[in-house]
Amino acid sequence: YDDTYNANRGSVKAGIEAIQQFAVQHNKTEIIVVLGDMAELGEESKQLHYQLGVDVADMNIRQLFTVGQKPAGDLIPVLVIRTIG
Repeated sequence: YDDTYNANRGSVKAGIEAIQQFAVQHNKTEIIVVLGDMAELGEESKQLHYQLGVDVADMNIRQLFTVGQKPAGDLIPVLVIRTIG
Protein backbone atom coordinates (compact mmCIF):
# COMPACT_ATOMS: atom_id res chain seq x y z
CA TYR A 1 0.00 0.00 0.00
CA ASP A 2 1.40 3.38 -1.01
CA ASP A 3 0.11 6.24 1.15
CA THR A 4 2.64 8.81 -0.02
CA TYR A 5 0.28 10.78 -2.26
CA ASN A 6 -1.03 13.88 -0.47
CA ALA A 7 1.26 13.38 2.49
CA ASN A 8 0.89 15.78 5.37
CA ARG A 9 2.84 16.57 8.50
CA GLY A 10 0.97 13.96 10.57
CA SER A 11 1.34 11.16 8.05
CA VAL A 12 5.05 11.83 7.56
CA LYS A 13 5.65 11.84 11.32
CA ALA A 14 3.66 8.60 11.67
CA GLY A 15 5.71 6.99 8.90
CA ILE A 16 9.00 7.96 10.54
CA GLU A 17 7.76 6.73 13.92
CA ALA A 18 6.84 3.38 12.33
CA ILE A 19 10.35 3.13 10.86
CA GLN A 20 11.82 3.93 14.27
CA GLN A 21 9.76 1.15 15.90
CA PHE A 22 10.86 -1.29 13.21
CA ALA A 23 14.49 -0.31 13.77
CA VAL A 24 14.24 -0.92 17.51
CA GLN A 25 12.57 -4.30 16.98
CA HIS A 26 15.33 -5.39 14.61
CA ASN A 27 18.28 -3.88 16.51
CA LYS A 28 19.02 -1.32 13.82
CA THR A 29 20.72 1.85 14.99
CA GLU A 30 20.87 3.96 11.85
CA ILE A 31 17.77 5.44 10.23
CA ILE A 32 18.00 7.21 6.91
CA VAL A 33 14.95 9.15 5.71
CA VAL A 34 14.21 10.49 2.24
CA LEU A 35 11.50 13.16 2.05
CA GLY A 36 9.91 14.96 -0.85
CA ASP A 37 7.56 17.91 -1.04
CA MET A 38 4.19 17.77 0.67
CA ALA A 39 2.01 19.09 -2.12
CA GLU A 40 -1.33 20.83 -2.17
CA LEU A 41 -1.07 22.40 1.28
CA GLY A 42 -2.07 25.86 0.15
CA GLU A 43 -0.94 28.98 1.96
CA GLU A 44 0.25 26.98 4.98
CA SER A 45 2.74 24.96 2.92
CA LYS A 46 5.89 26.78 4.03
CA GLN A 47 4.91 26.71 7.72
CA LEU A 48 3.94 23.01 7.59
CA HIS A 49 7.24 22.07 5.94
CA TYR A 50 9.07 24.11 8.57
CA GLN A 51 7.15 22.44 11.40
CA LEU A 52 7.97 19.04 9.92
CA GLY A 53 11.63 20.05 9.93
CA VAL A 54 11.33 20.74 13.66
CA ASP A 55 9.65 17.36 14.17
CA VAL A 56 12.29 15.46 12.21
CA ALA A 57 15.11 17.26 14.03
CA ASP A 58 13.69 15.95 17.31
CA MET A 59 13.45 12.35 16.05
CA ASN A 60 17.14 11.38 16.14
CA ILE A 61 17.33 10.61 12.43
CA ARG A 62 20.87 9.69 11.36
CA GLN A 63 20.58 11.06 7.82
CA LEU A 64 17.91 12.98 5.96
CA PHE A 65 17.81 13.42 2.20
CA THR A 66 15.31 15.76 0.59
CA VAL A 67 14.05 16.01 -2.96
CA GLY A 68 11.87 18.68 -4.49
CA GLN A 69 11.75 22.39 -3.96
CA LYS A 70 10.04 22.84 -0.59
CA PRO A 71 12.13 20.65 1.74
CA ALA A 72 15.38 22.25 0.69
CA GLY A 73 14.07 25.70 1.51
CA ASP A 74 11.95 24.92 4.55
CA LEU A 75 13.25 21.77 6.28
CA ILE A 76 17.00 22.13 6.05
CA PRO A 77 17.50 25.39 8.00
CA VAL A 78 15.70 23.88 10.99
CA LEU A 79 17.76 20.69 10.86
CA VAL A 80 21.05 22.55 10.56
CA ILE A 81 20.20 24.78 13.52
CA ARG A 82 19.21 21.78 15.61
CA THR A 83 22.38 19.90 14.68
CA ILE A 84 24.69 22.79 15.45
CA GLY A 85 22.86 24.07 18.52
